[in-house]
Amino acid sequence: SDKWDGSILSPNPRTALGVKPDGSVVFQVMDGRSGASRGATLEELALDLISQGCETVVNLDGGGSSILRLRLPSSEGFTTVNRPSDGAERVVCSYILFVTDKPADGNARRLFAKEDGAYILAGSSLTLTAVATDSALRNVKAPGNVSFSAERGSVLSGVYTAPMTAGEDKLSLSSAGISGAATLHVVTAADTLEIRNEDGKALSAAILEQGETLRPSASISLHLRPVTMDAGAVRWSVEGEVGSIEDGVFTADGAPGAEGKLVAEVAGKRSEVTIKLAFEFEDMRGHWAAEYVKRLYEAGIVGGVSDTRFSPDGSMKRGDFVLMLHRAAGSPEPGAEASFTDVQQTAYYARAVAWAEEAGIAQGRGEGVFRPDGTLTRQEGFAFLFRSLAALGVGYTQGDAALLEVFQDASELSDWAQAPAATLVAMGIVEGGISGLDPNGALTRAQMAKMLASALYRS
Repeated sequence: SDKWDGSILSPNPRTALGVKPDGSVVFQVMDGRSGASRGATLEELALDLISQGCETVVNLDGGGSSILRLRLPSSEGFTTVNRPSDGAERVVCSYILFVTDKPADGNARRLFAKEDGAYILAGSSLTLTAVATDSALRNVKAPGNVSFSAERGSVLSGVYTAPMTAGEDKLSLSSAGISGAATLHVVTAADTLEIRNEDGKALSAAILEQGETLRPSASISLHLRPVTMDAGAVRWSVEGEVGSIEDGVFTADGAPGAEGKLVAEVAGKRSEVTIKLAFEFEDMRGHWAAEYVKRLYEAGIVGGVSDTRFSPDGSMKRGDFVLMLHRAAGSPEPGAEASFTDVQQTAYYARAVAWAEEAGIAQGRGEGVFRPDGTLTRQEGFAFLFRSLAALGVGYTQGDAALLEVFQDASELSDWAQAPAATLVAMGIVEGGISGLDPNGALTRAQMAKMLASALYRS
């Protein structure tokens, strides 16, 4: 190793060729430069191929652009089995082809298990499928009477059951004078555990109506490889009074508004789904703003004046509206405390007001006060929401003031509220009423919900 080129000693993707004493060849492509693989040092590469029985090893190019394609038994064409570090095949390439000079006779000469190399959880079962190739390694139909045997597990009627201890398990296949072998990897631990919904999408949170059901599934992987497991291997449980799970079906039978978790545990891993039961305030049933309030409540943006009432026709407080805008923006941490003398740092809205002041969203009422408990006028609400659009990730084009001419009370808008009002009207967030925009009237909690939800959930 003291004669090796020092510029290629560090970890890198690798492409190498090894030759065993009997003349058989090992051809290896190793990915690198990613979260999945760092590659290998030159010494690690040499030791790896020596451990595979090679006595002569040739390091080829780095391997970052190498693609290894195999003709796999039972698969049509060629299968790319690695992830090139450069992302794709190069426009100009060199090829190393491994070929056979034997003619294809079309008769089954060698048996394989389609599941060769699979990872399986200890104690779980896997249905085996025999495939075959002819003398030229071309796919042919496998005999119908292939028998399987395993060194450590058991095989009954073509179904393999893994032993309870981790390690490789060698399979033997035979039929009418031809044979084959395969390896299965029995594991007891996993790297990842993911819960999915019935559509196969990853599931981390769910809002369910009372009585609604959910049929979750769990999948695990090890070394970036999926692990086969029996459904019964997963231990499901429920934390909190949100429902129950039986025979793989979760039923939301808790009280409206309840929160809890659906938990899956297997192979030393634990994964959770946050469950929240849909809730409707008593005074929102049949109200025109019910859907806006429900959506904002489920997103954790708004709350009620009590556990059961929202008070939709009550006046919106300045501090409460800023708090809701802060939550909608993801509750970012302000860089400093609010400068307003009437905002106590222990107040529930203090961080929100500090953030809004820092971002230029909320301005005071003069003389260094904010009046957080004061009633929010409609035009103040227009201005606060307009100045928040960027922080909320809502794109917009500033509206033309001419849009306000249709409202008979447009002249009552303060100068600082005209651009916000025109923009929100252009976006369809503000529509006005029979009497116009009512800029100096109190913004109700229902009107706030409509404005905020319309901004956040524009279709």
